[in-house]
Amino acid sequence: MAEVRDVLPTGAKPAVVRLEGVKQPIQTQLIDSRYVRDPMNLVLLLNDEYGNGNYEVEMRHNFFTIRAPGKLRWNQVYERCG
Repeated sequence: MAEVRDVLPTGAKPAVVRLEGVKQPIQTQLIDSRYVRDPMNLVLLLNDEYGNGNYEVEMRHNFFTIRAPGKLRWNQVYERCG
């Protein structure tokens, strides 16, 4: 399975993720850390949803910033991380 992440250099074009030859736009999502008891569960959820290496997650100012080809649904976060 070829999983290559391409970030386009110009600000005018959106960043994309290439999954098996199909480009998908990157979306950014913020999740308050109060709703994530164990960050490892969030990583496992992201791996299940997008595949290993097809997302970025960063913790800053008590918020997880997730950059991925889609957004997680609230019920997914609540069930797996809460």
